[in-house]
Amino acid sequence: MATQEHIPPGEAETRLQWNAALERDLLWDGVFFFGVRSTGIYCRPLCPSRRPRRNQVRFFSVTNAAEDAGFRPCLRCKPTDVAPPGPVRLVHLVCMLMEQDTEASRTLTTVCDRIGVGPRTVQRAFQRTLDVTFQEYVGALRLQSFKALLHGGSIVTDALYQAGYGSSSQLYSDTHSLLGMTPSDYRRGGQGLSVDYALMEYGERLVAAAATPQGVCALFLGSSALELKNALRQEFPNARVSEDSGTLLERLQAGLISLGATNQVPGLPDSAQNLALRHRILKALQPSSASVPA
Repeated sequence: MATQEHIPPGEAETRLQWNAALERDLLWDGVFFFGVRSTGIYCRPLCPSRRPRRNQVRFFSVTNAAEDAGFRPCLRCKPTDVAPPGPVRLVHLVCMLMEQDTEASRTLTTVCDRIGVGPRTVQRAFQRTLDVTFQEYVGALRLQSFKALLHGGSIVTDALYQAGYGSSSQLYSDTHSLLGMTPSDYRRGGQGLSVDYALMEYGERLVAAAATPQGVCALFLGSSALELKNALRQEFPNARVSEDSGTLLERLQAGLISLGATNQVPGLPDSAQNLALRHRILKALQPSSASVPA
């Protein structure tokens, strides 16, 4: 039986849970349970039984809360036999929610409220599975959103708020060590700038790091040199791009060595794993006096 504290769901949470129950979504198994007022029985979201009307359903984050409310466990899906979600499934669920929802939902408190899991549990799950903190992952996701908005033609002031930066000062503070140029220069595709890049094998993939004299401006993961060079040229179509065989290559080699071996985590989307890995590599490439914002 689950032992976490019951956190009553709000309106947004119940919509998510109801949809998961309708779809019998395995990802939510053990995250919540639903009780049916007309039968007095509570079930797991993947229970094969026919779904009741929405107004007959109550949601619970733990089994003992359902039983305290007078519901009996379903004999078909056996909710008391299911364990709480492990770190991998928990991180998968959190990443899915953050990618689907607006930036306003990308806070630890909001995420925990939505899935009924405590902050320490989420933090430990991210550290254990992706080797980044929850805040680091959100920061990487925010930067990714910001860059995509600029590539899509948004002006800097619109993109910074849409991506979740609270102010222009936070934007410039967070992106100073991650763009290697001003946001306006990035929006113009690096026009008039010189961008060097270095390629190196890392496990079963290739890594490409790109930098200007101001700092690292991009990092790519791929399976071939041609794929990475094309990605670089698409990101900086108006820059002077050339391959580096000196300082940048040495920094990339040292950074990858410091990270050690890395393996894919079964059960986690590649997008989440690649985002976390890019953040870790960028962090390793920063000068010792600098830091990658979370």
